[in-house]
Amino acid sequence: MTRDEIKAKLKEEAIIRKEEGGLPYLVRGAQLRCTFGSHMRRLNLSPCHGVYVNVHPMVHENNCRPGEGPLLNIPPFGVCSSNLNNVGGNILLVGEGGGDVRGKACVAIFPKGAWCNPHPTMKIADNGHGSEEIHPKKIADNELSAKEMHPDDRTYFRALTTDSFLFCAYKGFVQPQTSGQENIDTQSLNVNYNPQTGLAGEADVEVDIFGPNPNMHARIAEGLLWQDIQNGDLSNDVMRALADLYDISFIQKDNDLAVLRHFLHSLPPDMPLTDRKRGLLSYLKSLQNMINGLYGSGANVRVAGGYLQREGYGAAHQGIDFVVGAGTPVHSLADGTIVSSANGHTVIEVTRPSTGETYYVHYLHMSTADTSWSNGDSVSAGDVLGTESGYCVNGNANRHNTHTHVEVAHSTNSGGNPRESAALEGSAAGRTENPISFFSEFWR
Repeated sequence: MTRDEIKAKLKEEAIIRKEEGGLPYLVRGAQLRCTFGSHMRRLNLSPCHGVYVNVHPMVHENNCRPGEGPLLNIPPFGVCSSNLNNVGGNILLVGEGGGDVRGKACVAIFPKGAWCNPHPTMKIADNGHGSEEIHPKKIADNELSAKEMHPDDRTYFRALTTDSFLFCAYKGFVQPQTSGQENIDTQSLNVNYNPQTGLAGEADVEVDIFGPNPNMHARIAEGLLWQDIQNGDLSNDVMRALADLYDISFIQKDNDLAVLRHFLHSLPPDMPLTDRKRGLLSYLKSLQNMINGLYGSGANVRVAGGYLQREGYGAAHQGIDFVVGAGTPVHSLADGTIVSSANGHTVIEVTRPSTGETYYVHYLHMSTADTSWSNGDSVSAGDVLGTESGYCVNGNANRHNTHTHVEVAHSTNSGGNPRESAALEGSAAGRTENPISFFSEFWR
């Protein structure tokens, strides 16, 4: 794309995002606040990437260089109140509201080396800031300057919005307070930090400073929680806080927390934080869809066991366990044909929409005494297959009480409770499918 085409695209998207109530892009001169810092700072960018929102240079996820200097773009936030900061020396500054501020100097360290939660799709080329690091050989050999590179040779990064944020190694949470687009002329805001006054350089023009985000405290709590998860803390306390944060109604007891822990454990260790969060929210939505399909909306249901979860089972669990009161009707999740229905175990032959392959959905631990299904009967999504009976095997009733075990298998034989068939552990994933991904195809 030519520069004019890029400008037109950015302007078009900015208009769309404004009309849809979207978040504005972050540009040079944006006001930043750290939860442990005594002073607000302006985001710098020198040199710019040649990509603008009107006259405002846009910033991307890799523009994360704390400190003072021509290529450093995040000035120190004054005095740091984090008790983890044992690096900064003691300083005395003039506070934002007047008076003295004493304490450890801010020495911001961002372990990730990049901003969190950038725009999911909008990317801009790194035409300036940092190009000498991204293409060291080409620059060193004087083959071409960063701005002269062919578009295919440039590195592209996701743009930032006012919903982007940073985590400091000392648990500080850095969040934009303004987008920077409110500035009249950000070309004059090549901000330099003055260590003697502790104040960022003033603009040549008046600027409007927005107040703090009203949802800031909630977002800080969410951000710090996800930082703990990213650092590997999947304890009950963290999982309980996660359930409370997202008001997950089907996680009610300590045993249920293992479902969240198992899912987060199953994600790749190098998965970015924003992708982990997006994956969990999608997983929770799919579980809620399964609950609504099985019992109808409004039912008081717990999810007490996840697919291939070992915690609480001893071996890989073949399906998902839903806990609800005895006598609650259990409905079919998809259209299919009854293969068998007896002794609390109904098997339905189902065709997978994406492949046309045949699978067998097992509903276990029900009472089927009040149903009249026969082998070969056609069943539709929403038809009642049976009711919760309280029937469980090998002592599982003590853990889950009454529950329905839903499993998607490649055969009419169920892996069932892993305590019954531990031999399946090594090949569980080959004999069964994840019910979440399987049934998601039916809800598109």
